[in-house]
Amino acid sequence: MKLFPLLCAVLIAASRVCAQQPAPTPPVLPSGPLLNRAPAFSQWLVTDMVPGGAKPGSDADSAGIKGTVILRTLITKTGPIVHQETADYRNLKQDFWIKGKVETAMFAGWKSPSIQPLSQDYSKIDFPGFEWIAASNFTGIQKLLGTDCLVFINGAGAAPSPGAAVPSATPRNGLPPDADPNRTTAWIALDSRLPLLLTGQGQIHVYQFRTAPQAIQTLPPAVQAIMSTYASQLNDLYGRRSDPP
Repeated sequence: MKLFPLLCAVLIAASRVCAQQPAPTPPVLPSGPLLNRAPAFSQWLVTDMVPGGAKPGSDADSAGIKGTVILRTLITKTGPIVHQETADYRNLKQDFWIKGKVETAMFAGWKSPSIQPLSQDYSKIDFPGFEWIAASNFTGIQKLLGTDCLVFINGAGAAPSPGAAVPSATPRNGLPPDADPNRTTAWIALDSRLPLLLTGQGQIHVYQFRTAPQAIQTLPPAVQAIMSTYASQLNDLYGRRSDPP
């Protein structure tokens, strides 16, 4: 009968020890911005993939991340002029020019560009899809493709307990071992604070920054002509001067 009080005493002591255990130390977020804007003169390639095998020699494969490419977008930014070139998995190409808040589109098979609604306002945002990152969902620093990255997980509180550091990536199609394409996760380069990788909704988005252009881009004559015509139409419509785009 003396065993029962002894067992109770052991359980009480154990519970007190557990209660006194310090809480896990949250990761320390380095000072500085969470995500920088792209430089005024810059060029980057965004490769959108789904998990799977990439063709040897493709941009996605050379970046160290393998997957089935569904879309590639090359963005060239020179001040207020942005050129956006896309090619899908069928190699169907689309060409977009943006100046200020005016955008033209040129699709495969078209003979001339057309004005279309502004798809992305580069005066406000360069990297859509990262708006959710915050200090509260920072989970640590991880080396990815040889680069130290800040790692953010959307809904990090529901993810496995983050430590002060996240394990470094090991070969698994180039992705970190804990990466889940269905969980929204962002890897931001620690030194430049520019995006390197974004996963979520079953997709993988790889960001590769290229040599920055040195001069402002010149609009193709057909694009300049249609933008000027559009500005003139706005002037006639609103009865006041509209600065050429």
